[in-house]
This record gives sequence, C-alpha cells and structure tokens, in this order.
Amino acid sequence: MTTFVRWLYDGRTYELNEQQTLLHGLLENGGDPAFLCQFGHCGTCMVRLVEGEVDHDQVPGLSEDDRKEGCILLCCSRPKSKQLVLDFIRPRNRNDYV
Repeated sequence: MTTFVRWLYDGRTYELNEQQTLLHGLLENGGDPAFLCQFGHCGTCMVRLVEGEVDHDQVPGLSEDDRKEGCILLCCSRPKSKQLVLDFIRPRNRNDYV
C-alpha cells in the first residue's frame, strides 16, 4: 500500500511505502525531519498526527501525555492508512537537537 503523507512543517506531500518507518520514508523522499537515535528513546522526531492512523511501537521517548495529545515518533511509526497529515512539534528545550 502506498501512503501519502502531508507534512505541515514543509507543506509537501510525500509518497511512502507502508513497510518503512515514517522517518525513513521522509528521508528517502527528500524530507528533512529532525532525528537523533532512531530507536524511540530521545523523542527528537516527535510530531503530532493530525489525520490518519499509524502502527506505533511502545517506546520510552513518548509519555502518556504525549500519546493523549496525538503525538508519535517518526522513527517508530509505520503508516496504516492511505493518507496521513503530520504537524511539527517544537522541541521542549534546545538540547533536544544536540
């Protein structure tokens, strides 16, 4: 299944394969998402899922409050629906990108 991902951060729509994580799909298609560990521990790749459904691993980088607010980690999420809309979340502090 092909999924179309609209990323509000850059206004582009990306075509992704459901087998790959959102992070790898965005990177392979010219996106520039913030990321560090790629294993769900740091939370740097956190975004808000505005529309659609993803298969998301349970990881330490995402709190229960984050989940309630619709946040996901790009590195641990795979698309489940044909269309997704993602919104960028500013890091909680400057060290999130170091």
